[in-house]
Amino acid sequence: MGIGFNEAYVNEFLQKFKNNDNIILFKHNENDRKAWNILVKRGLIEYLGDDEFSLTLKGKQALKAGSWDKYLTQEQLKEEKREYKENLDLLISEFQVKSKFLPYIFSTIGLIISIASIIISTKSCKEQQVYKQEPKSELIKIKDSVLTSNQKMKVEPLDNLNNEEQLSKN
Repeated sequence: MGIGFNEAYVNEFLQKFKNNDNIILFKHNENDRKAWNILVKRGLIEYLGDDEFSLTLKGKQALKAGSWDKYLTQEQLKEEKREYKENLDLLISEFQVKSKFLPYIFSTIGLIISIASIIISTKSCKEQQVYKQEPKSELIKIKDSVLTSNQKMKVEPLDNLNNEEQLSKN
């Protein structure tokens, strides 16, 4: 994989693809041949024959990163993030397996609390209505008692007159 060969030269050869996805080398030396062999082995370029090379998708990504080393660093970070996410997903799955009834328990508790709050609110509404009705009924009783006492006063004189008329007739 290019041990003992200058990575800077490999990156320099890769930079030749910056403007074109395909290049044809008319003149090449031993270092160019080593560089393209390394890039072909890494999968960054593809040898099309007759000294023509094409940039692969992986090569485009390496060019975008700036160099092969930077590309490898980015890929390593992506892989570490992917592994971290997979570990978290595994932990979540294990927790879900261990506590598969936990959501049902919480939903049942929530249902009980909501029913209890509805019952309590209806009781307090009824108590408020009873409290509001009690003064009205007392007022009605007082009003009735006042009316009846006035009526008795009015009725008594009439009764007296009726009694007097009856006495006089007799």
